[in-house]
Amino acid sequence: MTKTKQTAITPRDPADFGLASFLDLLPTRTPLIGQCATSYETFRLGHLRDLQPTTALQCTVCENLIANEWDLMQHRRMRDRVIANKLADLVERAAFEALKQAHEDKLDAELQAWVDAGNEESAWEETPFNHNDARMDATDLARGAKSTDREKLAAVETELENLGVDMVALMAAAHEDARIAILRFEGDIRDLEKRRREIKGDFDALKKAAPIDLARDEFEDAEIVE
Repeated sequence: MTKTKQTAITPRDPADFGLASFLDLLPTRTPLIGQCATSYETFRLGHLRDLQPTTALQCTVCENLIANEWDLMQHRRMRDRVIANKLADLVERAAFEALKQAHEDKLDAELQAWVDAGNEESAWEETPFNHNDARMDATDLARGAKSTDREKLAAVETELENLGVDMVALMAAAHEDARIAILRFEGDIRDLEKRRREIKGDFDALKKAAPIDLARDEFEDAEIVE
């Protein structure tokens, strides 16, 4: 007569290891200034809900995927910040020149009106251009160009357009000035995107191969009983 002996394979329940989750095995990410570190945990939990890892290995690969996605987002933010800083520098110069040109246009109009009124051109006194005020106004616009507030950015763009500044040309110049840095970040971004596909492929493969059904997580050792 043969009877079978049921033997448990390595436990799949984290509670068997004294853990609430296999995620507890993994170290926490070191927060870095400038990365909106306080939002990482929300970012992480949102992705964990989507990916639903269930085993220790799935959790490890899943964390790698989330970390890679976070790094990808940070590289895009850094690239955009480099462009924004270059753009702000150009905004300051362009705004100052536009304000100066606006003052000259105003003087021309005033002089023409003076002459049209029958006055001698030589008797007209022009109002001098206030460089300090123009510089302060240009600096304020440049500061606004670095803002991440959409409404503030829209207001700055409208004011610049009213001054006659070509925003498309300004953006093109900013990209050209930051070209080397942009190329470096774009290369890193492509590498991270490639890495994302690789990790996601590993994760998907683990999900497909896994968790043998718990009802089958036992094997039979034959024991002969006379």
